[in-house]
Amino acid sequence: MPDGWTSVGVVRSVNPARRELRIAPSRGKQRWFDGLEWLGAVQPGKAAPLRCKAARMRWHGDFAIVELSPGVARETVASLKGAEVLVPETQRPAASEDWHGEELLHFRVRAVDGEWIGEVVGVLATAAHDVLEIALASGGRMLVPAIPEVIQEIAWEEGVMIVHDVAPYAVHDAD
Repeated sequence: MPDGWTSVGVVRSVNPARRELRIAPSRGKQRWFDGLEWLGAVQPGKAAPLRCKAARMRWHGDFAIVELSPGVARETVASLKGAEVLVPETQRPAASEDWHGEELLHFRVRAVDGEWIGEVVGVLATAAHDVLEIALASGGRMLVPAIPEVIQEIAWEEGVMIVHDVAPYAVHDAD
């Protein structure tokens, strides 16, 4: 991967007539598509990314549909199926609390003291906030609310969620 670029997903299908790419985002990379201006596509069998301007972006389920600018030939769009999608580091999303629980699926969970707790395996949406289901490293499962009192930090690049003491909030399954 070239310096200054981050891998954010893979092109699953293309629509050359509309210059559209259907992209499956990598874990935790959904936010990289918000405000997307430029992307790189590493075509299968090629080393250098093709740099493309994004005209529009919308979501269709879990997939990002990116329409490329008219400057990209339709034949080129047709060749991008299976391409790795890169985004310039300059378009890195700002850290914010504007995220959805689904983005944390399969994130590893670690306590502030460094102890590994488990992995996020499910998300329940409630009227107040999301609830994360965590498969514990010690066995069993627990539910914790996705609130600032529980979540200290989300390390998007590493796929790790760092939590405060979850004991006051956790609901454990009955063994």
